[in-house]
Amino acid sequence: MNTTKNLYDNCEIYSPDDNLLGHCNFDKFNWYLKRNLAIKISEKQLKLKFVPKDWESYAPNLVKKENICVNCRTKDELTKHHVVPKCYIKYFPLEIKSNNSHDVVLLCSDCHAEYEDIAILLKKDLAIKYNAPLDIKKEHVRLFKAYSCLMQLLNYQETVDWNKSQMIINMMYTVESYDPDIIYNDESLHELRAKVAKVKSTNHGKMVMKHIDDIQEFAEMWRLHFLETMEPAFMPIGWDYKTNIYKC
Repeated sequence: MNTTKNLYDNCEIYSPDDNLLGHCNFDKFNWYLKRNLAIKISEKQLKLKFVPKDWESYAPNLVKKENICVNCRTKDELTKHHVVPKCYIKYFPLEIKSNNSHDVVLLCSDCHAEYEDIAILLKKDLAIKYNAPLDIKKEHVRLFKAYSCLMQLLNYQETVDWNKSQMIINMMYTVESYDPDIIYNDESLHELRAKVAKVKSTNHGKMVMKHIDDIQEFAEMWRLHFLETMEPAFMPIGWDYKTNIYKC
C-alpha cells in the first residue's frame, strides 16, 4: 500500500468575488473545469463563474482536512472510511449519496480493520431486526459468476477473440447447473436474469433501507457508533454527528 499518497487534495474553491467557499479533491476540481463552471487560478485553486444557491453547503469544507488517521494520527497506510457504511449509502436518495464528503474520514489500515470488526456487530443487529441476512449463499455466488460470464459473451461476442471466448465458456461450465448454451435461448436467458434480480432484491443494505424512514436518524446512529466505539481524537475540525445528511 502506498504510505505517502494524500487522500485529501484540499483544492480551493473561490466565489466570483474571491471569497473562499471550501476545499475539494481533484475529481471535483476537474468536474467544475470540464463543465466550464469555473476558471482555473492555479494548480489547486479555481474561481466559480456563478454564485451557488446553496453556498452554505460548502461551509463544512472551509477547513483543510489533514491527511492523517483520525484515530491514531499516523500518516501511513491511510484508507477512506465511510462512517455510514457504503452498503447502506448506495440506497440513499441521489442528492445525499452524490455529495456526502462529511461522512468520509481517514483511517490507517490497522484502525480501519479494528473498527470493521466492531461495525459488523451492529450490522448483524440490523440484519436480525429487519430480517436482512448478511451472508451471501454459495449458490448466489455461482449465480453471479455465471451471469457475469454470460454478459461478457453477449456484450463482446463480436470483439472477443476465440481464446477469450473459450475461456469464458469454460468458466460457465465450472458453475453448477449453468450451461453457456443458454446464450442462444431467450427463455433461459430471461430466467437467469430474473434469478439475478431476485437475489439482488434480497441484498442486506437494500432490505435494511426499506425499513428506514428517517435517514438523518440512521446516519446519526452510525456516526455515534463510530465516535463511541473508537473514540477518535483527531476528527476534522467542525465535524459533528448532528450535521444534516442532506447538506453535507
